[in-house]
Amino acid sequence: MMNVLRSMFGVCSNSAEKGEIHDTIRKIFGSELVMKDNTDKHNQRSKYVNHVRDNLSKILDTKVTSHKPKSIKKHAPVTTENAESLDGRHGRIGPKIVVFDASTGTGRLVLVGDERVSVQGLSSFASIRATACAYAGKWMYEVQLGTKGIMQIGWCTASCTFSMDTGVGDTAHSYAYDGGRVRKWNVATSQYGQTWRPGDVIGSCIDLDKGTLEFYRNGVSLGVAFDKVTHGSGLAYFPAVSLAMQEHLYANFGHVPFIFPIDGFRPLQAPPYRDCARAILLFKSLEALLDELNRLTELKPPVTAKSSKAKSDSSKAEVELALRIHSSNSVYTPRASPHTIVDTQTTDMKKMSKRAFLMSLARIVVSELGTVLRISYVVISELLPRFRGALGLRTRGLHVDQTSMDFYQRVRDEKFNGLAQKFLSQPQPRLCTLLDLLWTFLEEAALCDVLEHCVVRECLLYDLVSPDMNFTQQIEVLYVLCGLMQHRETRHHLVKYVFFNKITFDNFLNIKCPDENVLRTVISKPWWQRPTSVQGETDPRIADKISKILSSTHADDASIEAQYKEDCNKITKAIAPLERIQLEFLFMLLDNSDGTNIVPSTRKIFLEKFRRYIMDNCILDMRLFNISRNSPVIAWCCHARLLTAVLKLWNESPLTGTA
Repeated sequence: MMNVLRSMFGVCSNSAEKGEIHDTIRKIFGSELVMKDNTDKHNQRSKYVNHVRDNLSKILDTKVTSHKPKSIKKHAPVTTENAESLDGRHGRIGPKIVVFDASTGTGRLVLVGDERVSVQGLSSFASIRATACAYAGKWMYEVQLGTKGIMQIGWCTASCTFSMDTGVGDTAHSYAYDGGRVRKWNVATSQYGQTWRPGDVIGSCIDLDKGTLEFYRNGVSLGVAFDKVTHGSGLAYFPAVSLAMQEHLYANFGHVPFIFPIDGFRPLQAPPYRDCARAILLFKSLEALLDELNRLTELKPPVTAKSSKAKSDSSKAEVELALRIHSSNSVYTPRASPHTIVDTQTTDMKKMSKRAFLMSLARIVVSELGTVLRISYVVISELLPRFRGALGLRTRGLHVDQTSMDFYQRVRDEKFNGLAQKFLSQPQPRLCTLLDLLWTFLEEAALCDVLEHCVVRECLLYDLVSPDMNFTQQIEVLYVLCGLMQHRETRHHLVKYVFFNKITFDNFLNIKCPDENVLRTVISKPWWQRPTSVQGETDPRIADKISKILSSTHADDASIEAQYKEDCNKITKAIAPLERIQLEFLFMLLDNSDGTNIVPSTRKIFLEKFRRYIMDNCILDMRLFNISRNSPVIAWCCHARLLTAVLKLWNESPLTGTA
């Protein structure tokens, strides 16, 4: 009877454990990777790790080929794209990767960066066109303006010849919009559109089936600019721009997702649909892994003060073991110890722990992710929205962490006071675990590029002109940066290699004024100091006019002044949350509590970089093109925020000697 019971309970226990492992695999990867013949209770997890490593890539290829996620189908072209080096979509001619063609440039200009999509004019008028063109169908591209002066943005054919005096729109087969002069150009010129500003995103949409060309400013149509675009046999149109001296812009032909995509119009550079689909499947598995790891953390008993040190040591050992499992080709491979030679032969040591099992699976998933995260489009379309979702910000149909969302609502209601301290003292576990996995299992150079792509995109979003006085876009961008910086290794990397390199940190300290129509809704009537009477005026006519002006305006002047000051106070209150989160952003850059004897603190790294920043931007004048130097307005905002931050830190610890 005892043998029967022992047998029954033993089988139940083993079956439950086997079933749990099968369920874990099913949750993470789906039923395709469940092994029906894996019954070895001691090596079941190890066999699963080998099985997943050998078969995950094949399963992904099958799923990507047979099925496209809804988010990709929505923006997919009607025809099938060529996955190789050529883009064979109907209506388009040119290489798969679309950039500005330096050989077509006229006048003096410079292409900024390795991507060759950012251009600055260095002569009175300079023009350049892209490497691909369209002859049929509906196509678009975007440009984000770095300046607000004279630029002509549009399309031209290969036969158009430009000079120092003529640009896009000045020839018969070229069409352009200039928001600096608020006009459209096709040989003749006429009034069109709105005045543009730095940071505006201008979308240029051409329909070569109907022969129309329409421009958009920050996603809002400016109306059809041209309804008789010449099209047909022998005519193909290239994206083209002309810029006056020191004007510059950043073009997006499709190498990253459009900020304001227009339904029905395709980018000239086809999105990497297969890589995006692969990334979506891998992120789904990674999110399930994060859920399982989080569940393990929740099951741990609370740590008391008495046992905290022992608990910390055991946790570190467990994590280290988890990282080393099945990593014979990595730096985490364990060395044999004479004290463990006998012990490792026991059944218990052969059996992989659940945490080690999950970490081994995470290593496989993240390594697969690394192959698609090399593409900037995938980083912007798939990874960055998940960073935002993990921080509680709503993003196009993706899962948003409820705890993080509640936290964001609270700090927003509190006007972001103390945000830096909250992030640094209690980092959000899900996001930090995700960053830990990326830092552990991705190549450092690859992750550095990923983070740079994320920050560049956030900077472009921050630079948009706010459509109202809430500055929601700018606040969310700063919140994302602060959220990423709650992870120490990420924070140190951003300060060392990003915030003083391609994107300088002071870009996030500027407050850009909204459009005039927004200000008109706030300022009901402007007021300024009235002229005072001039003592000793000898001309009676002038004295009489001044006295009439003073007498007629004196009664209303006080009420207008009071209303004007009240309206100005509304603006001050409206920008207060943005100013506060800018300050919290600086507090995270000036954190002095995360240094060790070996690793410097964030503040020390920041001060070393900031010293060079001052030399480059405020003292030295040795740059060839003056491209990356920020305007005095941005510098003023930066120094004002820095003084406020330093004053607060000084008042909190006036006698400390740490740097």
